[in-house]
Amino acid sequence: MRNIMLLTLLILAQLAATAQITISGKVTDKAGLPLIGANVIVNGTYDGASTDTTGFFSFQTDASDSLMLEVSYIGYVTQIKKIVTGQKSISFQLEETGNTLDDITITAGAFQASDKKKGVSLKPLDIMTTAGASGDLYGGIKTLPGVNQVGEDGRLFVRGGDGYETKTFIDGLEVKKPYNSSTPDLPSRGRFSPWLFSGTLFSTGGYSAEYGGALSSALILETSGSTNFQQTGISIMTVGVGASHTELFKNGSVSVALDYTNLAPYFKIMNHKRSYEKAPEAIGGTVVVRRNVGDKGLLKVLSSVSTSSLKLDYPNMEGVGTSTKVKLNDQDIYVNAAYTHDLGNGWILKPGISLSSNITNIEPGSEKVKENIRGLNGKVLIKKRITNKLGISAGAELFGSSYNQDYNNSITAQSFHGTNTAMQYASFVEMEWIAFKNLAFRLGQRAEYWETEAKWNTAPRLSMAWQLNEWSQISLSAGKFYQRPEDQYLRFNNTLNFENATHLIAGYQIIKNNRTFRIEGYQKNYDNMVRYGSDFTNTALYNNGGSGDAQGIDLFLRDQQTVKNLDYWVSYSYIESKRLYKDYPEKVTPSFLSKHNITLNSKYYVPKIRTQLGMTASYHTGRPYNNPNSTKFMDGTAPAYFDLSLSATYLTNIFKRFTVIYASVSNVLGANQVYTYRYYNSPNNQGTYDRIAVAPDSKRFFVIGCFIDLKKTK
Repeated sequence: MRNIMLLTLLILAQLAATAQITISGKVTDKAGLPLIGANVIVNGTYDGASTDTTGFFSFQTDASDSLMLEVSYIGYVTQIKKIVTGQKSISFQLEETGNTLDDITITAGAFQASDKKKGVSLKPLDIMTTAGASGDLYGGIKTLPGVNQVGEDGRLFVRGGDGYETKTFIDGLEVKKPYNSSTPDLPSRGRFSPWLFSGTLFSTGGYSAEYGGALSSALILETSGSTNFQQTGISIMTVGVGASHTELFKNGSVSVALDYTNLAPYFKIMNHKRSYEKAPEAIGGTVVVRRNVGDKGLLKVLSSVSTSSLKLDYPNMEGVGTSTKVKLNDQDIYVNAAYTHDLGNGWILKPGISLSSNITNIEPGSEKVKENIRGLNGKVLIKKRITNKLGISAGAELFGSSYNQDYNNSITAQSFHGTNTAMQYASFVEMEWIAFKNLAFRLGQRAEYWETEAKWNTAPRLSMAWQLNEWSQISLSAGKFYQRPEDQYLRFNNTLNFENATHLIAGYQIIKNNRTFRIEGYQKNYDNMVRYGSDFTNTALYNNGGSGDAQGIDLFLRDQQTVKNLDYWVSYSYIESKRLYKDYPEKVTPSFLSKHNITLNSKYYVPKIRTQLGMTASYHTGRPYNNPNSTKFMDGTAPAYFDLSLSATYLTNIFKRFTVIYASVSNVLGANQVYTYRYYNSPNNQGTYDRIAVAPDSKRFFVIGCFIDLKKTK
């Protein structure tokens, strides 16, 4: 469990409460008419606002010697002006044009964070203060439409896709294993803090040709390009401690963060269902280096190291009332280096490389399983804006993958060694074209080659957007997507082919007066899915004969305007899906799917007591499960899942040090939460199979802690 900066949300985003200035002004066209809904942003920050019906804007931002203010508006040339010390009011006159690629944003299938030209914005602060997410990047993403609640897993299950179908990319490069390793029915967490990233694009389908290897979804993260303050802080929590420091130098900065988590003290105080011989314990460190290379280059290097362990009693599914001791150790290393260089004349070059290494040892009873996973991703991207109506990007990349698994059973003397090593190559080209003032296209083509299959797969992508007026647009997206089978299958049969899926998405979006409404409908079809029958060790049973489909509707509403200091969003998803894959004997609704999912998030700031109150309420209809006592496959339905989580963030000073006190609790109402059921492998004396409920380890989970900035305040 990574808690690096569970409270850092505080100093990085809320420090503004101690030193802020108000900037106001007006945005008009050349005729002096107000431009309603223009975006006004301080470059390099999330601070900004939209203009009202008179073209007026006003917002608060960190005090600074000078600020660069950027104003953009659909159909007009973006304008940037500098605000110097003492200047608090500024006016803009924008020039109309129909020739900018940013006039119409291609949004079908994408929910984007911290991109000022997208409709749905989830900043790091949104994620970190989401009640119930416990500061987990993926926990915050789960509040968006299209994501299923699979509480015992922790990964992202998107629009009818399995958890492995979502890939994570940092600065355009794949992360081989973005989640912590975990034991069965204990959810994993993301390895990276949301604070590392300035941009978070969560694409639920139809994403750019630049990205591949994911059947359903891509989580695209951009690390911060620069920082303008030096800071040292510590965090003390009920589940661990952490420390961080950022050091500035002439041409860049270095940020170092360490965190230690140990749930043993927490478990001594709070009740929990599982019996731990060794409570979950983890230690991790992250180093981020940012360096300007001359006037036109930027190098960013992210390195992360972590290790975790636990030992617990897990139900032995061979006999009712028995248990098996399960021991887990995990070590992970990830390094990412990305470089951006302005070549001049509109050309941008972006090479990068990432390396992943993960070793997981899990020992259930007499069995020992050791997995060693390594990954390499190298990429070169070049792009150019040819004219104001036409832009093009192209690139090539390679993926190297090495997987080794050793299995030993000390009682039966059984052993197995599985291995798979493969290289995959890809190229892509994409064009953005404004055909008319209100109509934009994005055309892409991706080609992928896998050595073991010895053939190329082509994956066309198409997106378009039609602007209806200043606030709304219609978007369409379609594409083909390929993904190599999981390593755990390739270790038995490395002749398996790529799985593939086709996406068709249509959506409508309106953004006006700090309110966003969005609706999308989609259709997905799967082919060549891996099947292996009832005996997963029998290599002869593995084939690509599986298929599937998914269709549904997603709704998203966010309101930051109606009630002062209140920000809330509502997500709703309806989905129908069936699959024939893995060991399924027939095509059915998969066990991870809830047909109806609704989430309400709200955050209310109380200035008088410098406190933000948060609430997350979620409801998910029951998921299907297979009952061996029934003659039908997958005909059981688990109970509906409901959760109400609350949080509070209080800003204060202790011994003249800026301090944030944070508290959160999940399942406030004490609902009986059941994810699904597990059945024992053998029937009882009456000839029926007994079961256990898969549920959270604790009825409620509490987090209390504080973050202290070691720099004295005046």
